[in-house]
Amino acid sequence: MRKIGVTATRNGLTAAQVHVFDRLLREASDELAEELQELELHHGDCVGGDATIDQMARHLGIRRVSHPPVNAGYRAWCDADDVREPRGYVERDHDIVEETEELWVGPGGMTEQQRSGTWLTARYARKHNRPLVIVWPDGRVSREAPQVG
Repeated sequence: MRKIGVTATRNGLTAAQVHVFDRLLREASDELAEELQELELHHGDCVGGDATIDQMARHLGIRRVSHPPVNAGYRAWCDADDVREPRGYVERDHDIVEETEELWVGPGGMTEQQRSGTWLTARYARKHNRPLVIVWPDGRVSREAPQVG
C-alpha cells in the first residue's frame, strides 16, 4: 500500500493547485491499480486545502485517513474512511508524516513561511527524509528527494 500525506493551506487552494492535485491523485491511483496495490491518503482534516483534496480522493475511490486537531475551529469534519484520535496541531502533523511515505504540500503563498502549519509539516518531512511534492499556487510543481547521509 502506498501512503501519501497531504498538508495544504486552510485558506483554500487556487484553481491551478486543484487541477494539479487532481492530476497527481489520478496518476497515483492509476499507477497503483496496474500493480494491484492500494493508495491511502492522510490529511489533517482542516478546512480549505485538506477538505478539497479529501473530496477529490473520495471521488476517485482512494482510501482516506484524517488526523483531526483537538481545536475544532478549523476542522472540516471530512467523512474519511478512518479517523485518528484528535491531537494538537503539531502532534497530528507529525503523525501524518510518520504514518506516510511521502508528503504533498499545497502552500498558500509562493515562498516558504516560518509561521505556517503547512510549512512546519513540510520541514518535519524533510527532517525525516520523506520525499516532498510541493504544488505552488501558480500550479508549478517542485519535487524534493530525501537527503542522503
